[in-house]
Amino acid sequence: MRTRRQRHQKGERKKEVTDRYDSEKVKDGFKDHVPQYQRLEGEDGLVIEHLIHKNPKGGFYWAHYVRVGSTLFVRGDMYEATYSWSGPVDMAWIAGCDLGYFQGKVKAIPVGSDVDWRFDA
Repeated sequence: MRTRRQRHQKGERKKEVTDRYDSEKVKDGFKDHVPQYQRLEGEDGLVIEHLIHKNPKGGFYWAHYVRVGSTLFVRGDMYEATYSWSGPVDMAWIAGCDLGYFQGKVKAIPVGSDVDWRFDA
């Protein structure tokens, strides 16, 4: 059996992730969501970005994203995790990343120390 890295190098990993989800069903789950964005900047230059992504009428698949420096904190009804980068990032840059980047490069530290730290969609 090949490792995840070997499958990823052959391009098979992306197909596995795509096959795991019905994209139309996923899109339908988010169709009524409304993002709310806030950017706060302190006198010391510290910038905090906060994005709430949820359906205003309630329901499933809501998430809060808080970015401070090179760290993104995610909390929602699907999972909780902390992502970190080695250099400064902002929400616009993060939004431009594709799933393959997250799978291969970003460290995710979920709640609980016994959980694998690699993001696995």
